[in-house]
Amino acid sequence: MFKHSIREISNLSTGDTKQVEITFFDDNHRVVDIKRYRVIESQDIYNQIKQEVSVSLDDCYIKGFSIAEYRKLNEIDSSLKVILTDFSARNTFFDAEFEVDFSGVDFSGKSVTFSQSYFSSSNIHFYKTHFNTESVDFSAVNFGNGNINFQFSTFVKGRVSFDDAFFGKGIKSFVNVLFNDGEVSFRNVKFGSGDVSFHFAKFGSGDVSFEKSIFDNGLVDFRKVEFGNGRKDFRRVNFGNGNVSFEETEFGNGRINFRSAIFGEGSVSFELADFGLDEVIFEKAEFGTGKLSFYNAQIHNISFSGCQLNCFVDFRVKSADRIDLSDTIIRDVVDFLPTKSVVKIHELNLTRVKNLGRILINWKRNRVYQLITGQKNTGFREKAEQFNLLKADYNGIGNYEEEDLAYVEFKRYELKADLYEAIEANNLNSLWAYPLYYFKLLVFDIMGLYATNPFRVMVSMTVVFCLFSISYTILPRFFDADIICSGADNNKFHYVFLAFYYSAITFLTIGYGDCLPEGHIKWLAPMEGWMGMFLMAYFTVAFVRKILR
Repeated sequence: MFKHSIREISNLSTGDTKQVEITFFDDNHRVVDIKRYRVIESQDIYNQIKQEVSVSLDDCYIKGFSIAEYRKLNEIDSSLKVILTDFSARNTFFDAEFEVDFSGVDFSGKSVTFSQSYFSSSNIHFYKTHFNTESVDFSAVNFGNGNINFQFSTFVKGRVSFDDAFFGKGIKSFVNVLFNDGEVSFRNVKFGSGDVSFHFAKFGSGDVSFEKSIFDNGLVDFRKVEFGNGRKDFRRVNFGNGNVSFEETEFGNGRINFRSAIFGEGSVSFELADFGLDEVIFEKAEFGTGKLSFYNAQIHNISFSGCQLNCFVDFRVKSADRIDLSDTIIRDVVDFLPTKSVVKIHELNLTRVKNLGRILINWKRNRVYQLITGQKNTGFREKAEQFNLLKADYNGIGNYEEEDLAYVEFKRYELKADLYEAIEANNLNSLWAYPLYYFKLLVFDIMGLYATNPFRVMVSMTVVFCLFSISYTILPRFFDADIICSGADNNKFHYVFLAFYYSAITFLTIGYGDCLPEGHIKWLAPMEGWMGMFLMAYFTVAFVRKILR
């Protein structure tokens, strides 16, 4: 890449051919390169254009070239195209005091190339230029520090390459540019510190690549761009610290790759974007402290696996089939809360997320249970971890109702994970794993929702009490069993009352001593006493847990 300026120009003569020697310096005034160019006058180029012959400017030094001047000299109206056939300016030095102008040119023939050319720090215009060639090559071009204008240009066919190009401090405008169906490549481009705009640009069905390109601190504007169905490659792009906007962009159906991209301190907006039906990859991308927004975006499958989300992230999407945040580190707020519109997400993966910030998500309106249980590629243990993550997050913001809901699902999936992991380790473990599973399911889940629902514990207490009372009533009819109470009239009706009375003092561990069990009831009564103590403690925990929060 060129990062230097012209320091010295000396004119030489070799026969009738004029040459210039140009010394290039870096920012520290050290010599980088010394090149010699053949000098060609702008008027000579104008004559070639007028004769409609191929124009070759390879290895030439050109000063003051301007199609606008050519039009003026030849009285050509600005609405008419100027045709340049098989134009070649490889390793050419364009020098101008104000601007280099190719506006309104119709490039034709097999190819057009500006490869390895150098533009001095003047404005460069390719406004409404028509590239009707099989290939367009701007690779390794140094565009200098002036404004670069490609607005309303058209690339009709073939490959378009800006690979390894260097742009300086000026504004780079590709607004309303129409690219063709061939490959469009901006790989390893240094866009400099000025604003870069592809606003309203339209790409065809070919692949589009900005891989390893570097933007500085200016605005990066891809608003309302229409990408085709080819792959969109933004891998390892450094977007700098300016604002980045992909608002209302249509990405087509090709794969979209932002893997290992770096976003700086500016805001990044994908609001109202349509990502098509293919996968969007942000894996291992780095985000600064600026806001990241996908508000009202339409997404099929998007992955942030391994990312560090250091900024506020707005995930209030219009629709998303799958959002993968597995292995991410959240340091700020991630917002899923619906406001005016419904947030339609079918699957949300929070596996192994390290949450150092807040996840704003509503259990009911965001359908959290369905988001996690509907995951196809995660097991019971991973689902349990995700519910536990949300449980801790709800607790942190004091949302205890939703904390309880998340906690119950965490314990349920943890229980399932314990069961299946034990059986996977050894099939013989099923002999004890299944009984233990159903025992825990009954006692901890069904009877009290893991101490989150005191009312359910009370119902369980009532059911257990009634079952024991009925047992005391029925057992004497079939077995050697009885309840002996002092001064009691054991008629049929009164015995039912005695059975419930004895069950109550046993369940509540009161033990007045006025009633004694006989026969088989002697081994049943201690079980009721133990169940009573357990359920009363269970109720106390659940009740106090509710009250204290």
